[in-house]
Amino acid sequence: RGPVEDARHPFRAFYGAVEARAREFPDAVALVAGSEHVTYGALWRRSRSYTHVVREQGIGVEDRVGLLLPRSVDLLAAILGVHGAGAAYVPLNKEAPVPHIASCCETAGVRLIVADEHTMAIAVQAGRTLVVDDDEMERLADDDGSDADIHPGQAAYVLFTSGSTDTPKGVVVTQGGLAHLTAALETSVYAPLEQARGGKVTTVGWNAPVFFDASVKQLIQVANGRRLVVLSDDERRDPGLFLRAMRRCRVDAVDGTPTLVRHLLRFSTREDTEGLELSSFLGGEAVDVALLGDLLDRFG
Repeated sequence: RGPVEDARHPFRAFYGAVEARAREFPDAVALVAGSEHVTYGALWRRSRSYTHVVREQGIGVEDRVGLLLPRSVDLLAAILGVHGAGAAYVPLNKEAPVPHIASCCETAGVRLIVADEHTMAIAVQAGRTLVVDDDEMERLADDDGSDADIHPGQAAYVLFTSGSTDTPKGVVVTQGGLAHLTAALETSVYAPLEQARGGKVTTVGWNAPVFFDASVKQLIQVANGRRLVVLSDDERRDPGLFLRAMRRCRVDAVDGTPTLVRHLLRFSTREDTEGLELSSFLGGEAVDVALLGDLLDRFG
């Protein structure tokens, strides 16, 4: 879904935008995951390894590749690598029952699941699996090879509805739709936010699970030169760890649900949030009057 072309936002593939950043600013930090700081150059090099390795498995244009990887640098590198092969990624929930994962793979037409040593036991029960090998990935990083041409109408990813009211349904989002989202967020959200803050938004928290659509709004910010902080599962679930990560990494903006904000307010003190310069984009649920009152009481 999404427009194939928009006169206001000329098509620029996510993959190509990150490549351009890596070539122009190879030493700038693109991702932070725990104590790991990864530059655009290193991220791009890792993504190239993924492109080569999935191609060796016969993956090409418009194929579907399932991703069953933990929240990490490799998850974003794999997304980029799959796009480099001209394919679409299908993010999978490693905590879901195996029959659910297998059903999503069958519905989406997944030809290959990329996993690591922690998720391979689940992946092999759901479909043909490639387990990431660091030595092999390092060998492939510097291999030459052309990238697939990426067109607006190509599939970029497939996300599944929650299935809370019916069988989960796969929704295909095109490269054109992804590019439009990237540009529209910049002009409609980040530009006004930066004007209101009186400075650049340089660091964005990656909070949403990769199999939720909100995650896309966060991860694509690397295309616009912003540093992405990958929050661990523990940081996402523990208010104290979450707030410490926001301070430690100097996160400027993060997406979240009203439920998350209520949880943070309930299990944190004024001292925990005092002086925190953090903009939060709320979505996914209704924002009620009581929550607005709590936010005004805490932050003024």
